[in-house]
Amino acid sequence: MVNEVRAFLAEAGYDPDGVADTGDIVAAFSLDGEQALALMEAFAARFKVDMRGYHWFVLPDAARENAAEYIPTTIRDMATAVEARKWPEAETEETPARSGFTLGPGRIFIVIVLLLLIGIRIFRLFE
Repeated sequence: MVNEVRAFLAEAGYDPDGVADTGDIVAAFSLDGEQALALMEAFAARFKVDMRGYHWFVLPDAARENAAEYIPTTIRDMATAVEARKWPEAETEETPARSGFTLGPGRIFIVIVLLLLIGIRIFRLFE
C-alpha cells in the first residue's frame, strides 16, 4: 500500500521520493492548513478511508503545557489507513481518549450548583 500512497501523492502534485515512510508529509511538502486539509480529503475520497480517527494535534490537559501537541501525518499511517479503510488511532500514552465530552468532579459540581440556582429561581416564580 505504501507504493499506492506514494503514487497518489505524486498524482496530487507532490514529490514523495524525498520523504521516508515515517516522515511527516505536511512538513516535507510545506503544506499550510488548507493544503493539508485538501490533500487529506482527496486521500479519503480516493481510497474510501473513514477519517473520523484523523487528528493532527492533541489538545493539552492540565498536566501539560498550554500548547497543543502536533501529530505528524506519515506515508506509513496513510498506507495503514488504506488497508484498514479507516484512520488509525494514535498509539501514544499522551493521546487522550477521543470519546467526547466527559463529566469530571469539577463539572459535576458546576452542574449541581446551576441546577440548584435554576430550582430556586423557579420556586420564587411560584411564591
